[in-house]
Amino acid sequence: MPETTPTKRKYTRLCLSKWAEIEALWQVGDLTLSELADAHGVSPRAIQDHMSKHGIIKGSKGAAFAEAVREKMVTLELGDEELTAKRAREVRESAYEHATQIEQLVMAQIALAQKEPAQILRVASALEHAIFRRKHSQRS
Repeated sequence: MPETTPTKRKYTRLCLSKWAEIEALWQVGDLTLSELADAHGVSPRAIQDHMSKHGIIKGSKGAAFAEAVREKMVTLELGDEELTAKRAREVRESAYEHATQIEQLVMAQIALAQKEPAQILRVASALEHAIFRRKHSQRS
C-alpha cells in the first residue's frame, strides 16, 4: 500500500495592524467571523481565538460608532453654528420684509376705501383674493 503523506495546514500570520483592523470591525459588529476570515485570509477559528484571548466582544463599540456617525451627519446637515445663525437671520429679515410689503398693500387698499367709499367692494374683493391666493400657495 502506498503511503499518503498528510497535507500540512497553511497558517497565515497577520501583522498587528491587520489584527487591529479586524478587531475594530469585530467591535463595530457588522461582519461575521466567516466574512472577516474570508476578507483577511485566516480561519474563523483563528479570529475567534484571538478575540477570546484579548477579551474583545462583537458589537461592543457598535452603539458608540452609530452615535459618532449620527453626530457627523448632524454636523454635515446643519453646518457650523455661525452659518445656521446667519441663515436664521436671513429668513427672519426676509419674512419681516414680506410682512411689511403686505401691510403696505393692505393699508393702501384701506386708504383707497376711506378716500372713495364707492370703491369699498373692489377693495374687499382685492383683499379677499390676495388672502385666498396666499392660503393656496402655502399648501403647495
